[in-house]
Amino acid sequence: MSASRRAIAGFVIAVIAGVAAWMLWSSADSSPPSPKPATPHGGVAAPAARPAASREASKETGQAATPPDLEREETVPGSDLDMPTLANCHAALVVKQIAENRTRCANVPVEDSNSQDYCRRQQAAMAQELQKATAASASCPQVLGGAPAYYEAVKALALRGDVPAQRCFIQGYFQNWSEEGNGDSLRTDQLKEYPGLARKFIDDSFGRGDWSVVRWLGRITLQRPDALLQKAYPLGTQHLETTYRMKYLLMLGHQPDTQGDDPRRIVEAWQKEQMVTTEQATDGQRWAQEMFDRHFSGSQEGATVTDISFCKSG
Repeated sequence: MSASRRAIAGFVIAVIAGVAAWMLWSSADSSPPSPKPATPHGGVAAPAARPAASREASKETGQAATPPDLEREETVPGSDLDMPTLANCHAALVVKQIAENRTRCANVPVEDSNSQDYCRRQQAAMAQELQKATAASASCPQVLGGAPAYYEAVKALALRGDVPAQRCFIQGYFQNWSEEGNGDSLRTDQLKEYPGLARKFIDDSFGRGDWSVVRWLGRITLQRPDALLQKAYPLGTQHLETTYRMKYLLMLGHQPDTQGDDPRRIVEAWQKEQMVTTEQATDGQRWAQEMFDRHFSGSQEGATVTDISFCKSG
């Protein structure tokens, strides 16, 4: 690991917990929109089975085979980094933007004396954080602090066949939900492009037998940032049929879910309590069995990836 990457990772670990808590607080008042199912049964059609040699290459290198007809993206800022370093840069730059805003008491209305007093008390501490953030992100392309540039960098890396980047792209956590900093929203063209690319990477993940993506799509409780993924794939409490089929697939592979729980418990409880209809249960079991037989039987792809974030820095 390079000295610059260690510096970035060390800074992010030191300050990200506090910032993340504040960011989650600011995002708690919004509910994601309901998406339309990608297929009549709420799933994405499985791609054709791929050769065993291709799966082995993915296990050994962490790289997905690039389709021959897929044109490589032109180099964009940050696309020459690996996914952990790219995520570190983005996180450090977001913290830098937040610190910059919090050290500018001139932005606080003069008539709001309480806020002015609070801002002045925080200035010294935030000035120190700003120094750390500036140093930690010094070697990073500075545009990566904004969602549009971060999106393009992750996309370029994913289109070149980088599996961690494909997972991060599927997750869809590009926007800075803190509502501070510059350029924290995706462009209109990116919002239109994302669902199709995300579905392609989900198909690719199924084709390589990637358990980590199955776990991610099988979550029940979602957060505000999951709204983007919901536009590409039906999941969450409004689409329990998706959760059921993902849990059933995990059960067939003796895999834990994102909480380390046994998916069999949920499958059996939902059948008993009729959380899904008989038709949904039958369809889900059929889909999961076919997917397991074609792609997941014997696969260890993503078996140990149980993090709550695919875009984990460090």
